[in-house]
Amino acid sequence: MKIINDDLQCKNNLLSKYGVATNILCDSTEVESPSVTYRSTCLNNNILYTFHITPTANPPNVTLTYTDLNCFTDLFDIVFTNARFNDNAFGGENEKQVAKRLYFTNCTFTSGQISTSISKNTTQVSIEFNEFSNLTNIYFTTIKNLETLLLITEQLPTFNGINCTRMVITVINTSEQSSGLEFLETLYNIEELDINFGDNLINYPSTIGSNNNKLKILSITGNFKQPPNLGYNIQTGLEDFSINGGQLFNINGTLPFPTIPPSLKVFSIGEIGLTVFPIFPNNIEKILIVKNNFGINLPDLSGYKNLSYVSFTECGLTGAIPEGYCMFDGYLGYNLLSGYWPKCKICYYDFFEEKFEGNPSLQQGTCEPGSIVPNLKYNNVSNELTLFGENLGLFGPSNAFNIDFQVITRQSLFKGYWNQSIGTIPNILEINLGGYSFELPTKYLKPILQSITKLGSNYAFKGENFSYNKADFQVKVGGIPCEINYIGFEIIKCSFISTLPNDGIDIQSTIQNLNSTEIISFTVNTIDNKTTNVLTCAFECLNGGYCSSTSGNCICDEKYKGNNCAILKVCQNNCIDLNHGYCNYTSESCVCINGWSGSDCSIKQCSSDCNEPLGNGRCDTTTGACKCSQYYTSNDCSIPNQFISSVSSVYTNGGVVNIWGWFGTLNVDLSIKIGQQICTHNYISSNLINCTLDAGSGTQSITLTQNGITYTGINMFHYTELTYSCPKDCSNNGKCNTATGQCKCNSGWAGFDCNSKKTTQPPTSSTTTSGTETPTPTLKPEIEIPKSNTTINEDLGSAIINNEQTTYEVSILSLIETDLSNNIVNTYNLSKKWTTSITTDNIYKFTQTIQESCIITYTIEEIKTARDYQFAGLDLTLDKDSIKISVSIKNYTFNSVLNNLQLRFESLVGDNNKNNQENNQCNNKDTEVDTSEIDKNQLLNYVTISRNQKVLYGRFINRAISDSRQTFITTSVISNDSNNKQSVIIGLNLPHCTNECLIDPDFSVLVSSSYQECSSGSNNGRASWVLPVAIVVPCVVVVAIVIIGAILYKKNRLSFLIAKNKLNSIKLSKK
Repeated sequence: MKIINDDLQCKNNLLSKYGVATNILCDSTEVESPSVTYRSTCLNNNILYTFHITPTANPPNVTLTYTDLNCFTDLFDIVFTNARFNDNAFGGENEKQVAKRLYFTNCTFTSGQISTSISKNTTQVSIEFNEFSNLTNIYFTTIKNLETLLLITEQLPTFNGINCTRMVITVINTSEQSSGLEFLETLYNIEELDINFGDNLINYPSTIGSNNNKLKILSITGNFKQPPNLGYNIQTGLEDFSINGGQLFNINGTLPFPTIPPSLKVFSIGEIGLTVFPIFPNNIEKILIVKNNFGINLPDLSGYKNLSYVSFTECGLTGAIPEGYCMFDGYLGYNLLSGYWPKCKICYYDFFEEKFEGNPSLQQGTCEPGSIVPNLKYNNVSNELTLFGENLGLFGPSNAFNIDFQVITRQSLFKGYWNQSIGTIPNILEINLGGYSFELPTKYLKPILQSITKLGSNYAFKGENFSYNKADFQVKVGGIPCEINYIGFEIIKCSFISTLPNDGIDIQSTIQNLNSTEIISFTVNTIDNKTTNVLTCAFECLNGGYCSSTSGNCICDEKYKGNNCAILKVCQNNCIDLNHGYCNYTSESCVCINGWSGSDCSIKQCSSDCNEPLGNGRCDTTTGACKCSQYYTSNDCSIPNQFISSVSSVYTNGGVVNIWGWFGTLNVDLSIKIGQQICTHNYISSNLINCTLDAGSGTQSITLTQNGITYTGINMFHYTELTYSCPKDCSNNGKCNTATGQCKCNSGWAGFDCNSKKTTQPPTSSTTTSGTETPTPTLKPEIEIPKSNTTINEDLGSAIINNEQTTYEVSILSLIETDLSNNIVNTYNLSKKWTTSITTDNIYKFTQTIQESCIITYTIEEIKTARDYQFAGLDLTLDKDSIKISVSIKNYTFNSVLNNLQLRFESLVGDNNKNNQENNQCNNKDTEVDTSEIDKNQLLNYVTISRNQKVLYGRFINRAISDSRQTFITTSVISNDSNNKQSVIIGLNLPHCTNECLIDPDFSVLVSSSYQECSSGSNNGRASWVLPVAIVVPCVVVVAIVIIGAILYKKNRLSFLIAKNKLNSIKLSKK
């Protein structure tokens, strides 16, 4: 080959200068001749790689030139010993290189220096001097790629012309006077300097390098004198510093460098006599100390977060190795350490085998199972693999797929990437840490259980797809956690410390990878100490069921049954709810609690029989409380729920009072008060109390107390007065009947106060509301009294009276049920719901049904002939052309026996559309309502509604017939919530009647005494009698009525002026 021929020719040319010839390119051994010794080596046996040549003449007698050396094809190393060269023997800057690396040992140069230029491709020059060498200057200004200059000399040359990366200098026979130490200041543009001053005692060189040097790595070896007290500086910007200066090179045992630049990352300290352990920069990465006797415990260096390598050799360090050293590589040989290796070192014994030698008291120990805890996560998008855990080593794992795991955090975190070019990542990667093999899943794999071994309170679960991290898994046997002692990919070992699971051959157990919600269910034989192979079931066990590991059959949750637990067990009605009972799913029957019973726990037992045999009540099996009849109360329905239906009256001087109602047969601590007086009881039965009352007056409430219960009948008792006053003293138009408080009006006058015009008969005639006595006649009216017209509206059940332009309408409005606190319990609107049942010439009978069985009968009778009648012990008169209204309420069912009723009447007034309205304008007057004669202390109460000088009189008797017995009642004025009516609503407050209750009010329409005949009017005919209206209301229940919203302007008078509101049209239908 041409290359071989060229290199062989060049070799022969060079050797020929020493009188030697050869035809061998590559020498297997060193070749010796009288004039020269040489050896050449080849690369692949055909390319010359290195050439060593040593002339024997001393001093050398052959001078080599550039022509002798530049003919080699691509020589890597050329080594000269005892050779001589002329100027520029190694070529200029741009000339072909002699070799990449040049080595000179004891060589001489014709001009005393190596050429000022060497080929720019030369990377290393090594020069060693002896007494025959004449090199005085090294000046390589043009070498661009020189990496290393190796120099061995007794006399340092100047370095002004050197431009290289690394320089290694060995100074032989050093002395401060003759070694040229001052030339160290000429070092220029050097990054790494290794200088050895030998064994002679000298001062430490205080200045190394010029001001603009780039020195990063500095190694100084020598035998230095004791430093001054201020010590020396370490060059700013230095990153790696090594000092080996001899036993004197310290300041009282401390480091002779008081200030260490923060840039320093590597610090090597040789034998310099330190006894005080140094403090290093925070960013230090490597610390190496040899043969300095500290005599302290091995210091904890965990505060240096970047520290990765520590080597302390023969430093007199004692004590145990701190856990923080798990983060460091290094060497701790030949100290006085004791205790055990940290497990992070034990588990990587092959790597640390020799790094703790020479510590006789330091024991190795063993790497216990579970000491290395690896976990693996794989990101299938980025293909990143994250290895994390505990005690994972310093440098990452080895693996079959050559995944390059990079150190993120030593011992705990490494990252690498899966190479998709080799295929899809397997489900399980096998990696090696500390000589131990670990199987790590790259995705979630369902744990598989194969066998269970029990030995006392210790259990071993063998299978697949577990973990090496105890925190990842949870094992429960019978619901009790089993403390995991060791976990591996194929086994979990755990034990129970205090609480043991129940004994059984199929105790439900679970294993769960806590990184998933999936729970693996199985059973454990907790009785026998043996190994049991885990059997699987043919069906998936549903609804919380689990597979028996011993039988291979499903063990269902107590609520389910069937081969695969798919059938829900059912108890009747699900035992209602958890407050009633719960289902015994074994027997599929209810277990009742809290007093409930029955097949579905729907029957609630009461604490007593509720006196059901006596008819007092019964047990409500839905609540477990007694449901008493209306006549009884208390938890066991034993106490009568008393009420009063009627009361007899006595005169004001006192007497015997009969109180009817319901009082039961249990009458403990009976007390009766009427007003503020005690009524001493003489006799009591279930429906009658007889008592004696002292003198008194007026209307009073009755307070009845027995069995710890108080009943109050408001305004139910009335002292019968010996004399009663008449309203307005009969207006001087009549005479007062003091036995009843009724006026007997003179002829031509009428109304409860004789203040309305009634007739145009001669003055000798008279009228009376009761009896036959005729008062002194008054003057006859001088004008004609307009006639009233009465119409019965069968559709609405109302009586309508028209007089000129004025219309009155009287109707029953509603029936109200109230409780003892006068709160409304039920309201029944009776308007416009009547059905006509009987119609004659003068009687109209209407009926209405409420509450399914309560029948209300409402009768309107036109009185053709005046007649007297008696009601509740009072003698009353109905005038000719009156209207008598009766109401019957039967079979009303109260919500409570303590409740009462109120029957409400409405009297409405307005204007009609008759043509004579304009002819009677002189009598036009707004509506006024007068209730001043509503007085609970009177037998008779009166209400008037006046409009246009027409007056509607309503008379209300404060007595009623309750269960065929007369009793006292009261009358109330009810507020009218409707803004578009001119009316008054009167409520009759009835007692609690158990059979029948009768009341008897009446109404009359008369002409006011202020009525006048208008001059423009054209009334024809004689004066007419106006229509009086009488209303009698029979009722089958008794009600206590509450005054709702009445506006009392005076104690005995309610008078309100109602603004005009014409009734544009009131349709009437007369039968």
